[in-house]
Amino acid sequence: MDARNYIIPPLDPVKSPFTVEVKHYTRHDQMNVKGDFGTSRLTLLLVHGVGLHKECFEPMLKELFARDMESCIFDAWSIDWPNHGHSASLNKDLLRSSPHSKTFNPEHYSESIYSFIMSENIHGVNFASRRLVAIAHSAAAGLVLRLHHNHPTIFRSFILLDPGIAAYEDLEFVVKLLGSRILKQKDTWDSQSSAFAELRAAPPYSRFHPDALASFMKCGLRGTGNGMTELACTKYQQHNFYQSDPVSFASKVFFDLISENTVPFHLILCLDDEYRGKATKMKQFQIDHVRKMRNGTVQCLPRGGHFFCQTEPELSADAILQALKATRSTLDHLSPRL
Repeated sequence: MDARNYIIPPLDPVKSPFTVEVKHYTRHDQMNVKGDFGTSRLTLLLVHGVGLHKECFEPMLKELFARDMESCIFDAWSIDWPNHGHSASLNKDLLRSSPHSKTFNPEHYSESIYSFIMSENIHGVNFASRRLVAIAHSAAAGLVLRLHHNHPTIFRSFILLDPGIAAYEDLEFVVKLLGSRILKQKDTWDSQSSAFAELRAAPPYSRFHPDALASFMKCGLRGTGNGMTELACTKYQQHNFYQSDPVSFASKVFFDLISENTVPFHLILCLDDEYRGKATKMKQFQIDHVRKMRNGTVQCLPRGGHFFCQTEPELSADAILQALKATRSTLDHLSPRL
């Protein structure tokens, strides 16, 4: 698997003032692949959840490319949130200024994804000609669903991995559940080595695949300049996200997609997670609704927890490939409309 990074400046600073870094993944033999160059195969856009970074999918992606014997996938892109991973350093001064230091604007963050998609002059891809599939983990579901609401022709399919979507009457509980642990976590260490020693012994990092943990140490942390090490996205920035009411809008768009019942929609969950049953009602709500969709599928993984892409990359790759095959079959059937 080959990879290349791109720096994407804001397309419209009013809609989103942030610069983001994206990473493009292709097969080693991509240049030798004959055929449509992406017009019928799938292009993936992966968006990580709170506290992670764009490289967090790499162990799973390696397995996914290796398993894709039918060349269902053309290529994959992964994008940082503006306050996560290397993008947090690119936006350091902006994130320390008002209002961004104390508030989280989901519109800004979803529009930063749009800036990337529309920056053909930088990455060379006309995504309007691609079958672009959004693969979003956890809270990132809210960002891609918001983007779909604002720009409904971008994505041809959604694959949501343990997303934060709930019934309206449960929204307040879910936001508190997802955000409750953040301010309690440690976010600064004396050194990189002490951070590694502590993180590898504490969940969820203790359950990460070794490559996923190594990636987090490289991309999910940063030096402070005085010898200390800290989270690339501080716990206060993470907490601000949950104060922005991210779940209610995601749930609204989710209901809209159910009502439209046309876009392929795939849900991958792990019921045995770190929330010890507290998220079961939310997940059952998602399962019940997606199973009613004409082009919807549900897969429940037997292990892996909430971070199954990082803890069980092989199992996750199998599930995602199954969803991608279903997506391609549906799009082929609907072609040329999709």
